[in-house]
Amino acid sequence: FLFSTVAIGVIDGDQLVFRNVASRDMPVAYSNPISCGICGRVVRSGVGELVVDVRSDPDYVLVTEDVEREVCVPIIVDGAVWGVLNIEATAEVPLSSEEFDVMRTLASSLGLAIERSRQQRAEAHRLDQLAHLQRIAGRIAGRVDLDGAGEDILDEIRRVFEYATLGLGIMRDGNVDAYFAYASLLDGAPPYRSAPISGIVGRVLRTGEPIFARDVRDEPDYRNVHPDTTQEICVPVRAGGSVIGVLNAEVTRVRRLDDSDLDILLTLADHLGTAISNHLRIAELEWRNQQLRLVDRVTSLIAGQITILDALPLVLAEIEGAFGYGTSGIGLIDGDRLVFAAMRDSNDDSIQEYFQVHGVSIDTGVTGRVARTGQPAFIQDVSSSPDYLPTRSTVEHEICVPIQSDGRTIGVLNVETPASKPLVHADLEILSTIANHLGMAFARSEAYEAERRSRTAIEAIQRVSAIVSSTLDPDEALQRIVETLAAAFDYPFVAINLIDGVRLDPAAWRGLSAACRMKPSRRRSASVTGSPAVSRRPAPASLS
Repeated sequence: FLFSTVAIGVIDGDQLVFRNVASRDMPVAYSNPISCGICGRVVRSGVGELVVDVRSDPDYVLVTEDVEREVCVPIIVDGAVWGVLNIEATAEVPLSSEEFDVMRTLASSLGLAIERSRQQRAEAHRLDQLAHLQRIAGRIAGRVDLDGAGEDILDEIRRVFEYATLGLGIMRDGNVDAYFAYASLLDGAPPYRSAPISGIVGRVLRTGEPIFARDVRDEPDYRNVHPDTTQEICVPVRAGGSVIGVLNAEVTRVRRLDDSDLDILLTLADHLGTAISNHLRIAELEWRNQQLRLVDRVTSLIAGQITILDALPLVLAEIEGAFGYGTSGIGLIDGDRLVFAAMRDSNDDSIQEYFQVHGVSIDTGVTGRVARTGQPAFIQDVSSSPDYLPTRSTVEHEICVPIQSDGRTIGVLNVETPASKPLVHADLEILSTIANHLGMAFARSEAYEAERRSRTAIEAIQRVSAIVSSTLDPDEALQRIVETLAAAFDYPFVAINLIDGVRLDPAAWRGLSAACRMKPSRRRSASVTGSPAVSRRPAPASLS
């Protein structure tokens, strides 16, 4: 057409940038604000113009001296002005309504071509995303057992889909534990950050509905964690039908989110929820197996010891080896005190020795409360418990469970841990199970001891009967009887007193001091032994 200049300008922010220019006199590329010039006017109005005398147009921006006529038509893409097709000509080249119509047709064709190109790129991008999504979903499903891959799944999702940040948050005890790597969650590693449930994340956790904040400035629940964030999508992660966490993505001005991102994150959240649910079930089964193995070892230890007291240190060693609590103890009630028959403390041997020797009053402390009430105590923050005795500054968590035998509390099993080793309800469950087994072991031990004493008593009676029937000397018979009773029942003192009128005289004895034997005989009504002599009934009496 012999035009002086043919240029395509593209909107970029508040500028109209001409990167594609065919001109005899102008630079290869240039730009001008949308707020000025004939091209700017067309961009603002969306209506093409034919200017037959640019010198008479107040908006004309002088670029070359010989230009007299100009045609500028908008390029429409997806219903919006994308840019302009601009024609300039000298006085010798005609520019009329015919050329204007041709340029409008060309601009329309350009707009349609750009739309098709965008659609093709979008389709190719969608297919590429689906391929990435399928591969990542396969990796998620295969990471229940960790394979030690260097790049973790969350970071791969962030990179592939060009999110500025991507976070997986798991809800625990009123907080959201955020993980920088999916492997960290499955591997049991602590979260890199824990925060109260609030903001967009909190709303998703409470409602179970996804949130697409297309402009975070318009979202009242947005928490300004990253100052450059412009958009955010937060979707729930479910396991077993319950919301257990969120998958959260944020972008800056470099990237725009759309509904396809919402679909992607919902799909990934479903896969993550399924994988986490499977992992939790496997972890629970492994925990149950560990519990059963520990209980089996504890019962074997108890059965393999001569007395239950010999087994208690070995039981604590097994518990420490399995769970690594750091501090544990088994206390038995002795009168008004709780004396620790076994104790393990990795930090302070002196405290361990004190509690094993002196114990603690059952009127004080968490252990005393459990011993008095027979109810377990699960304390997640000992500083908030009025009963806690602050013996160690590092302790933050404590579980104390009663040991019961035949319906009565005979002692406690107690563990304490620092903040780095939080206790959970599963710990309470396994410790209660072990305490129950200890209680049954004590009951069996008491029954065995009662049976042993019963057999001893029968054997002692038989030996006494034999002595009576085979010994002619009364003094010898009486002495043999007291020797037999002292040996059979491990009594430190045994004596047979004979009535002499109104007095009692020792006729045979074991463990009676010489001074006592030299004392004059006592009136039978004025002594502990005299009471049965008078009443002819047994009278057990305390030395106090």
